[in-house]
Amino acid sequence: MLHDIQQLTVTAKTKVYGYRPRLPEDVRYIFSNKSEIVRSLKTKSLAVALVEVDRLNKWFDERVATVGYSRNVSARLPAKMLRDIYEDMKLAGDHPDIVPVLNAQSDLEDVARFVRDFGEIAIMRMALNRGEVTPADYFGETRAYEDTNVGKLVQFQMNRDHLRLWLHEKYMVQSGYKGELLNSELDCDAEDYFPPQLKCDESDPEVIRYRIMMGENLVPSPTWQNATDS
Repeated sequence: MLHDIQQLTVTAKTKVYGYRPRLPEDVRYIFSNKSEIVRSLKTKSLAVALVEVDRLNKWFDERVATVGYSRNVSARLPAKMLRDIYEDMKLAGDHPDIVPVLNAQSDLEDVARFVRDFGEIAIMRMALNRGEVTPADYFGETRAYEDTNVGKLVQFQMNRDHLRLWLHEKYMVQSGYKGELLNSELDCDAEDYFPPQLKCDESDPEVIRYRIMMGENLVPSPTWQNATDS
């Protein structure tokens, strides 16, 4: 199991048990990049809570397994496929290597400009979330930042999120999802809900793109560019 068994919490005031596992960094992409899952078990009974934790632990392991996650990639991906995907992502602006970042070498003026632009976009985003502006108005306003470092970063994150949602739909087990919608014990509207998935095809170019966008290095060796495709 990727998690510890000791993930049972209890609130000091209400004594209601909860489930709160911390997520290893290399599986967070499966759970909307969250560092932990926080879920109330809605019970004050330890016996009931332990049964529920066992069920949720199995749910967690199933979710990790069914999306095809493995710390050791089972097979080397064809070098030509990787080269083509890498080049296409760079041309499209979706490769992490070309997304603007701040680091110790950044000019202070660039840092100040980044912080200013980020703050302005964040304010607009909060207004959108509160329903104070329409999505059309929001995206119209953010177009002014398209060529800025923050704008490029925001666009990259949006493209990555859209690809993640598409992969969830692409690999969803439709019959299993319909069954879970009828299960009163599951909250399918919860942010951390993850629908039943088929095992991802590691050679699927869209799966490869998403893994690269999440920062995975899929280059097998320094000589990969000279490797012969199988």
